[in-house]
Amino acid sequence: LSYIGQVLDTENGRLFVDAGGTIQFQDRQWRLRNSVTSAGTIGDASGEIPYADVSFAYNDANIWNSAIINLAAGAGTVVANNYASQAKFFARTLQRSVYSSDVIDMTASAQWLTNLYGDPEPKLPTIDLLPVNSTSM
Repeated sequence: LSYIGQVLDTENGRLFVDAGGTIQFQDRQWRLRNSVTSAGTIGDASGEIPYADVSFAYNDANIWNSAIINLAAGAGTVVANNYASQAKFFARTLQRSVYSSDVIDMTASAQWLTNLYGDPEPKLPTIDLLPVNSTSM
């Protein structure tokens, strides 16, 4: 499992089991290469999936404005900083060891991480969906 975790860190990817029970891996470029159509929209309007309760969490638990990535086979370390975020929230470092020794690719990855996680975003930890009788979904 630690190997899989390190591959996911290297790729900034996702690993999950789909509805059919098949293990799926999506690398960081998957969403750019694949057109995905929404299976449904959650909301209050006609034709949308109704919900009973929703609550957003807004906190600093996932602010990472400095990234240190240790490259494979002793190829070095890359560092990226989001200084604007650090001025607001102080330095918060995310450190990863990866299987890549590509300095340019991993520098871009570190910069992407600090831009993605540099500012807090509202999170949707849970949503209670209401059952619906529809053949269109």
